Amino acid sequence: MGKGISRLQKSILRLLLDRGSLLRVRVLLSQLFGWPGRPGDGQVFNRGVIGKEAYNSGHASLSRSLARLQERGLVETYKNATGYVTVIGLTTTGAAMARGIVEEDKNQREQP
Repeated sequence: MGKGISRLQKSILRLLLDRGSLLRVRVLLSQLFGWPGRPGDGQVFNRGVIGKEAYNSGHASLSRSLARLQERGLVETYKNATGYVTVIGLTTTGAAMARGIVEEDKNQREQP
């Protein structure tokens, strides 16, 4: 498989495990980058507040990370009929890896 998984990929797996095995991409963006959402607004995020470069960079980083996780068989991507809403879900292998990451983090915190 080559390289290990990145910090962002680990965060994605942990978030999916903690918050439920299916999450919208906008929830991932909000949780991982701390972007406030805009309730009732079709655009979801205020790019003016976030900043165009930060928004584009964050979105691109998440897209690359999700593609790599999917290539490894750790997540699946689902789109609604319009293709507007994207949902990410853990596979069985991804859930097992996420549990391993949580356990590894717990063990590292317990070490003096």
